Amino acid sequence: MLETNEMFKSELYAAEVSVSKYAPQTYDAVWAIALALSGAERIWRSANNITVGHFDYTRRDMATEFLQQLAQLNFLGISGPVSFSGADRVGTSAFHQVQG
Repeated sequence: MLETNEMFKSELYAAEVSVSKYAPQTYDAVWAIALALSGAERIWRSANNITVGHFDYTRRDMATEFLQQLAQLNFLGISGPVSFSGADRVGTSAFHQVQG
């Protein structure tokens, strides 16, 4: 994953484009979803021989497994460490006081 992060940064730098300050979080969100879906599908295939293609909005069992996979994620993303506590991303917060 670290190589992918470095590739992302170098591609943005090489393109010389202005990037939204939210680009790193968006990139990490896409990775989180992909990793969670991949993990959930492994479980679904081994337990019931089903894939993400079987998903519909009435499948609570699939939604539950997806959320469990998200809860287990822990990786270093572009924007920093990525993990979740319930629906919230765990992260570092910084507070700055501006004077003068």
